Amino acid sequence: MRQTESFGQINSNITTVEGAIAHINNGGSLGDLKPSVLAKLLSDEGYVKRLDGNGVQIGSRKYMLEKQRAKYAAISERFAEDMQQFLGVESPDVFPVGKGDRRKFLRERPESAIVGSSIDRSKRFDDMPMKDVAGLFVADMLTDTRNRTPESIVATNLGDRTFAMAISNVGAGLTDLSEIEITKRMKMALGELVGEKTGTMYTDYYRKLKAEQKAQMRKFIANLLNRARKFNFNQYRDRLSVTGELTDGEKIHMEVLGRILKQRIRVLSNSSLLRGSLDG
Repeated sequence: MRQTESFGQINSNITTVEGAIAHINNGGSLGDLKPSVLAKLLSDEGYVKRLDGNGVQIGSRKYMLEKQRAKYAAISERFAEDMQQFLGVESPDVFPVGKGDRRKFLRERPESAIVGSSIDRSKRFDDMPMKDVAGLFVADMLTDTRNRTPESIVATNLGDRTFAMAISNVGAGLTDLSEIEITKRMKMALGELVGEKTGTMYTDYYRKLKAEQKAQMRKFIANLLNRARKFNFNQYRDRLSVTGELTDGEKIHMEVLGRILKQRIRVLSNSSLLRGSLDG
């Protein structure tokens, strides 16, 4: 498992496009740049190559430049990606760009995220490795990724290994919801969560497994929840507040993400209810 670059140490000494280019050419990461500096870099058409659609190439790596769909989506997508990585699931790095509640963000392309890998379009969601599916299930529940679809997860091959990788996290982190809707989601029971669009995708996968495979997947989930309890959200929040150039609104939203994380860990930790919800 590679270390996600979105956890890189911000270099406050890099303040210009020239400094950013030199940093990248010397092997530095985009995770070392402030979002405001990254926005300046993207405006340099002489260095940043425009690819198909909203694709861009910066140095040797390729990204998708995503425009905001909703308030706080950049922070929520970043949170979803970082949680996936923390739980041991390979995921493309996400880098907020510029400042503001509706700022853009870069998402690394899967084949660029794991150097030397390639996307295998022949594999369906049902063909994905069980351990990765368990990791994505837990991550999606903890970050409230409401609109997960099989198409948003691709198989990425590296040698004889296959990884399941989420190429987007639409609806993650309570984005585009009213305060009343957020409050309701904070109180959702496990059966309600797995009965939604995202949960149903995972229960369909689970119910096709053999009995011994189901037991193994439940063990994976239990181990992942143990790991999730070790996620230091306060430290994570404080670091983003310093390095992510967060707005006041984004800081408030981070507090909401911390509460949903704590609540979902508690809900998922009831093993008997979890088994009953998965089995249907």
